[in-house]
Amino acid sequence: MKDTYQQHCDERDARAARIAAQMPEDRGGILREARATIDALNDAVLASDGAGTEAAELRYEAAVWKLNGKTFFGSMAGPESGGIVAQKECSAAPGTVPKWGQSGEFVATVDGMRALVSVSEGFSVGRTHYEFRAVDLDRPFISPTGYRSHFAAPVGGVTVRDAVEATLAAMMAEGMHMVGDEYRVHQAEATRPWLAQLAEQPIEAFADATGQLAFAF
Repeated sequence: MKDTYQQHCDERDARAARIAAQMPEDRGGILREARATIDALNDAVLASDGAGTEAAELRYEAAVWKLNGKTFFGSMAGPESGGIVAQKECSAAPGTVPKWGQSGEFVATVDGMRALVSVSEGFSVGRTHYEFRAVDLDRPFISPTGYRSHFAAPVGGVTVRDAVEATLAAMMAEGMHMVGDEYRVHQAEATRPWLAQLAEQPIEAFADATGQLAFAF
């Protein structure tokens, strides 16, 4: 008798196979399906359409399954894996707020605190992973490490930016911290080239020639 986990996997594969059977067989056609699914997912979330959201999520998952050789095994294992290929193809341009279901990075500002927000798929359908990094390393942040991870479900009726700003505001209300000296250089090294387009440049920490911590303005 199959255990519960194996039964879940079999059911997931069977569902993906049924949906994927309606998709083209070529890689380009499957990727077009994935992109269209992101648009459908975003529209459904903004309309607070739960059934539409779930249907779009399952269709995207089926596209990943088909791109990955009709299996979920290893779908996020490397650059040619189905999940990675679909994620890259459907991601938002750097600095642009992604749609629901898209991966991307942008800067959110709440009450003067700026956070570099990385958005990606969570560990399962219907989950979103946010990573928050301090932009200005000399100012209070939501974590003393300059980094915080958060998982959540898409929020109906609002954009990704709206949901992120609400999440950040709630975290700020829990308490603010200066980024510790031991984390500042590490976070500065994690900066992104596209941040150069910001009107107000990030204040970053770096180690000078003497090994002392300093700030770049």
